[in-house]
Amino acid sequence: PKLRDMLISMLRVRKVDYAEEGIEGVLRKNPTPIYLELLARWLERKDERLDERTAEEVPDDAYSFVKKVIRDCDDLTIAILYCLANTETGWLHREQLEKLKKTLEEKGFEGSGQYEGILSSSGNSFGFGHEIWRDVLLSWDGGKPEALSRISSYDVKSLVKKACEISLEELKELRASSAAELAKRALENFPELGKRV
Repeated sequence: PKLRDMLISMLRVRKVDYAEEGIEGVLRKNPTPIYLELLARWLERKDERLDERTAEEVPDDAYSFVKKVIRDCDDLTIAILYCLANTETGWLHREQLEKLKKTLEEKGFEGSGQYEGILSSSGNSFGFGHEIWRDVLLSWDGGKPEALSRISSYDVKSLVKKACEISLEELKELRASSAAELAKRALENFPELGKRV
C-alpha cells in the first residue's frame, strides 16, 4: 500500500493522469521509490497518461528506465548529461549548464538540450537526484546512443571547467543569492577556481 500511495502522490504532484490498471501494472513490477520517481517525471515530460498500455511498455527496473529516458533525449541533452555525470558533484548552476550547452552546440551536438525536465533542481542549480544516472551514463554497456559515444571522446572535464570559469567571470551580473550559488557549484566541482572568486 505504501508504494501505491507514493506513486499516486507523485503522479498527482506532477499532474499526470492515471488509470487504476496503470497503477496496478506498475506495482506488479515490484518498483523501488527511485523507479516511481523516474516514471512520474518521464510521464510528466512526455505529457502521457499512466494506463495499462503505458505500464506494460515501461522498463521493469530503474537502470533500464534511466537508459530509456536517455535514449529518448536528443544528442545535445545526452552530451550535457554525460558532462554532468563527469563532475565531482553531479550538479551545476543554470548559467554553467547554459555555457556548457553553447560549447557543445559549437562541437556539433544538435537538439534542444532540455535538461530541466530530466534533472532535479535546487534553486538555480540542476543535477542528478540519484547516483543511478551517473552509473548508467558512465558504464553503459552495449547499444550505447551515438551521442554518448561521441561525447565520451572529448575531455569533458575541461569543457565543464571552462563553462565554470566563464560563469565566474560574469558573477557581478547576477543577484547575490544566485551568484553565491553559482560560485558554490563551480568551486565544489573545481576547487582550484577559488583564485578567480
